[in-house]
Amino acid sequence: MSMSLSGPAIGLASLLIVAGCTTEFSNDPDGSASDTAGEPDVSLDAPDASEPDMPLDPGIDTDADVVADLPADTHVDTSSDTVADTAADVPVDPVTDDAPVTCDREGYVSTIDAARFSSGTTMQYTGQTTASSPFDLLLIEFYYGFGDPPPLTGPGTYVLATTAVEQNYATCGTCVSIASGCDEVAGTCAKRFFATAGRIDVEEFGAVGEPFSGVASGLTLVEVTIDPDTFLSSPVPGGEGWCIDSYSFDTAMVTL
Repeated sequence: MSMSLSGPAIGLASLLIVAGCTTEFSNDPDGSASDTAGEPDVSLDAPDASEPDMPLDPGIDTDADVVADLPADTHVDTSSDTVADTAADVPVDPVTDDAPVTCDREGYVSTIDAARFSSGTTMQYTGQTTASSPFDLLLIEFYYGFGDPPPLTGPGTYVLATTAVEQNYATCGTCVSIASGCDEVAGTCAKRFFATAGRIDVEEFGAVGEPFSGVASGLTLVEVTIDPDTFLSSPVPGGEGWCIDSYSFDTAMVTL
């Protein structure tokens, strides 16, 4: 199954950097696409936090409510209470790290990367494997005003997926993912992976024109689908896992 890079179907902000030109996956908080290189926008937008009951990433309006992920109750009831339970069952959103991770793919090497920053709203880093299709795209995204705990605003360490909010693409404030098997002409990627463990050590977090550098380590990602309306990431049954021991990034920050 392939997934479109255009419109709100993916819900992941990213920049597609190809052969000396830049095509932006837009996720501006006001929902508008900003194409700094004049190329057609290719959108992997995140949700719009302006909608009711939607503590989502900025960028796309959506009407569906998202309920924060809750762990399923696995306790055995050993009480002698014989009163019938008449309470309605509460639906639980999928938590991406429910699926076991196998290292079907390992490591990651990019040849083209970029970091874009919009003060107080978004930081987007992309690392692309090749300039020609098909290619893979690793994304590190910070959405300010979202997440628990909130994203880094300067040098420091962030441990991924420590809360239910951070364990799903619909609600994460610090999101690491990979779009795999992407074709720029078709505007599609064959698979999506979402990080359920790991850490990001940012060594330099400069202003525009200054370096953005650091290391992402101990990453485990599971293959997921992302709902085009709610942006919930759900593990693919029997899907692949991707393990990355260490990935270094070092590029100059530009304006989003």
